[in-house]
Amino acid sequence: MRRSPWPLLVLLTSACQPKPEDLIETLELVGCRDLRKGPICEIDGPTKLVIWVKVKEGAQLSIKTDHGPSPVKFHPYEDGYRTRFIATATAGAVIIEARRKGIDSRRWPLELHEKSELMKEAERLQSEGKEAEAKEKWEVLKESKEPREAAEALKQLGAAHGRRGEIDEAREKWGRAVEVAKGAGLVARAVNEQLSIAQTAVDGDRDLKMADRILNEVEAVQLPEDTLGAIHHRYYRAALAMRTGDLRSAQTAIRSVRAVTSRVERAKTDWAAALLEGRILGDQGRYQEQRRILEGLRNHDMTLRHPCNEATVLRGLTWLSIVDDERTEAALARAIETGRAAQDLFRRSCPDRDQAGNSAINLGLLLLLAGDLPAAETQLREARQLGAEATLERRLWLRELEAGLALARGQPGQALERYDTMAQEAGGTSPSAVWRTLVGRASALTPLGRKEEARAAYRSAAAVLRDESVALALDGGRASFLSSRRRATWAEIRLLFSEGRAQDAMNVAREARAQRHDVLVTTARLEALPPEDRARWAAVVEEYRLATRNMESALDASWGAASERLPRTAEAQATALRTRRGLLENALTIVRPGRAKASGVLPPDRLVLLYSAESARRYLACAQTRSAARCSWVELAPEDFTPPGLGRALLEPFSEELSGTQHVELLLDGPLAAKDLHAAPWRGQALIATHLVSYAVDGGLEAGAAVSGNALIAVDPREDLPEARDEGRWLNDRLKASGPVLLLSGASATRSALLAALSQTSHLHYAGHSVTDSTGGLESALLLAGAQSLTAGELLTLPRAPATVVLSSCEGTGPGEGTAPQVALAEAFALAGASWIVGPSRPVPDRLARRFVEALYRTPTAPIDRAYQAAVASLAEEASTEDWQSFRIVTP
Repeated sequence: MRRSPWPLLVLLTSACQPKPEDLIETLELVGCRDLRKGPICEIDGPTKLVIWVKVKEGAQLSIKTDHGPSPVKFHPYEDGYRTRFIATATAGAVIIEARRKGIDSRRWPLELHEKSELMKEAERLQSEGKEAEAKEKWEVLKESKEPREAAEALKQLGAAHGRRGEIDEAREKWGRAVEVAKGAGLVARAVNEQLSIAQTAVDGDRDLKMADRILNEVEAVQLPEDTLGAIHHRYYRAALAMRTGDLRSAQTAIRSVRAVTSRVERAKTDWAAALLEGRILGDQGRYQEQRRILEGLRNHDMTLRHPCNEATVLRGLTWLSIVDDERTEAALARAIETGRAAQDLFRRSCPDRDQAGNSAINLGLLLLLAGDLPAAETQLREARQLGAEATLERRLWLRELEAGLALARGQPGQALERYDTMAQEAGGTSPSAVWRTLVGRASALTPLGRKEEARAAYRSAAAVLRDESVALALDGGRASFLSSRRRATWAEIRLLFSEGRAQDAMNVAREARAQRHDVLVTTARLEALPPEDRARWAAVVEEYRLATRNMESALDASWGAASERLPRTAEAQATALRTRRGLLENALTIVRPGRAKASGVLPPDRLVLLYSAESARRYLACAQTRSAARCSWVELAPEDFTPPGLGRALLEPFSEELSGTQHVELLLDGPLAAKDLHAAPWRGQALIATHLVSYAVDGGLEAGAAVSGNALIAVDPREDLPEARDEGRWLNDRLKASGPVLLLSGASATRSALLAALSQTSHLHYAGHSVTDSTGGLESALLLAGAQSLTAGELLTLPRAPATVVLSSCEGTGPGEGTAPQVALAEAFALAGASWIVGPSRPVPDRLARRFVEALYRTPTAPIDRAYQAAVASLAEEASTEDWQSFRIVTP
């Protein structure tokens, strides 16, 4: 434990006098206006303090004051106890006692801090959003002889300067507040004002070296871990890590802050921490999670209490609507309403120029999407007036709004000029900005008839996404980022389709599918890196971040440079960009040493049917044979999602291709992914009756070296499925004539035993429970003995996967329906290198599952694909329900 520079503060965790036993392990008192050496808790009058304490087992807690016991009780909370206590200065001190055999007592003196009437008036005006009137009061109070009031006034004046983007003035006021607080011995307040200066360095002019220096100075003070200053220190560490691109560290830091603020009920700090966590999630591309946080904050007490808080939350929700590609007309209207509400608050009640400029850009982009060009122009002018060009990030969004308006007005040439300017200013620092520039250029080049250049721009944009997917995997972004960039994929597909390039259109759709899955593979493999590879990865990534920061600093320095310097600047940017891309490629080699699967030439009997969702109803439908590809657009009505409708809308248009093939590979996403297309009727009978039908997965790695002949059977690991145990014994007898078999049944089916056997197995049969993770799939799992499990994410890290897998468990092949990546257990095996995976996509009756297994293994030496087709056909003839349709076979 670090030693505190405040010797008397150790009283919080040590006895005031010798005692037989230390029963109190942790003690936190929250709600003091300030903390002074002693330790002394300053209060403003009757104050609600929150006391959180952790004691040794068996200890009994009570509270009393200098004037006697208090009737309040402690209540269990997390791994300790918590209570609320109304304190007054007349109480003298709060005393917490823990009793077992002896008594462990801790005493915290209370001291009343009487506010002046002027101070109360300034705070009231501030809380009501009356900035100008409050400022007059703070100007008077900054000269107060009372150091607490002078420091508070300087703090509030500094905050007002910060909201107007006046960084130097804000720092000057906060620096004076630090001096006043230190002079009066208000150490905690001095630390908080230093952290305010660090905040301007992080969010204002991005002087990250200054921020790091201040945070190191604050850390040297060694505040008790759960005081407000220590909490704020971790908060700004998270903000700094976010700015430097270390999103994983940022997320870890901010979650530790929220764990404390939740426990000790610091509502204001918890609100700010939640908002920062949302920003970190946004930088990771995890927009759905960010939206959940912002929606939760919308009705938070701190949001409702202050108009600036409300405006900030609404601005964030408006921005999320811009990156959400699943927008509908109604959703767009709601987003515009939200954006206007935010702007109204910024105009009336929250004079924060930086946030208001940001909000104006967001609203302008939404109005542009809605086709309201005059209103979008108004927001563009307002953003300029608010100084939104002051930072590179805002400047790039302004350029995009300008270009979008030119394109909407039918001026693609002018739009192209704006996008070219945006590209020059971005210089490759922000992958998101580079991607937006390339997509914008393509959208401007297309109406100019320069379609070859447009296609090249789309291809370059796809390359940026490939690079960015590596960086996002580093920080847990999964692939929400990629999913939100679908509009570029569909713009490229539409361009290719308009030119009759069906094969290229289909390839682009498959590439997008594969990329979303590859991000999951990279994420899973990163988590499993051994220490030495993790260290190599961290070193490469730090080089990448340094290269990014250097590029951004150079661009800000070159802003407004003379025209003769621009070619040299552009050349330097191009060199830096190549360097950074090389670092990403090095990182990918470390985390994914395997090679990506090659597509290859289709066998003559193979047909690939792709149904890729542009929206919930509109699909690109493609059929690819060995010789050609054919595509069309399909609009599905609600009745088309029934088996007869699926056959009519999706299979009959490709009857010619179906007639000449025996094996159909299905590539489905969107709502279609959950439909049993293999059971849809074609020419009077289910498709599976005439064709082997497999559900294919794009992406993943090549299979490892094959292991022939060995079978692994894992059954009933949780010992609650007697039929599964019977299935295992029957199957063991069935397969052992064909080669070595390892049977893991009941308690022997542990995680370690399964992992050890998988690398030497060519065929796996699992009969037991499984769970499905609907948030992305990496936590979908096979449940094993001893309350253990094997997750889909862990399957993706296998050095090699069995060639064939049978999952006799509920939802083993269950698909995800969304455009974000979803990985069922079968898909995880396929991405890891397995060739054939068989199982149900949803729960089925035990007896039906047993009949399917018996039919599947009727001839143990038969190829599993043909055995599957025969087993499903057999069930279809016998079954009285449609449950047989849930059995699928999945291929890479």
